[in-house]
Amino acid sequence: VTRNYDIDRTLDYSRQPPGQIRRLTVAVLVGYRAVKGADGKVTQVPLSAQELTRITQLVKDSVGFNAARGDSVSVVNEPLDLPNTPSGTFQSAPLWERPIFWSLLKIAAGLIGIIVLVVAVLRPLVRSLLTPVRPLAAAAGGMVVPAALYVMVTRGDPLGLRGWGISSATDIAFALAAVSIAGSRLPREL
Repeated sequence: VTRNYDIDRTLDYSRQPPGQIRRLTVAVLVGYRAVKGADGKVTQVPLSAQELTRITQLVKDSVGFNAARGDSVSVVNEPLDLPNTPSGTFQSAPLWERPIFWSLLKIAAGLIGIIVLVVAVLRPLVRSLLTPVRPLAAAAGGMVVPAALYVMVTRGDPLGLRGWGISSATDIAFALAAVSIAGSRLPREL
């Protein structure tokens, strides 16, 4: 039996990186150098051409400059002081741009939400719980609510839907146990 295997066959899988750089354009602004004079006054002096050449070469080396790709690097030397602002003073940011403002706003919004929840939901709920309950309505609710919960949990299981009476019966048994334990301390309506 002769079997021939292709041993000269070579599979080469190469994966390209997800992105490629077509061209880099880098601009750098370098401020003047501060020099203290003989009279003690600080003046701004522009950088020399040799210093700008060194900075340009440093930027080219750090970004991976490639002239064949068409990359460009521009280093400019300009004074960085604002013309009408005294040295060392800046305008403060408006109130809404400060981080503390947004933190306080989030806390205030949370507190307002809690107050609305208490006034709109919890207060009426507590009032309705404190009013006397009619026995017929309480009995109907004690049977319907557990049965409805049981049907919601077992929906989709036709065999499980047959046992809804068990949940109502156990809740009724627990209610009778609570009534027998509480005894005369319960309101007469119950």
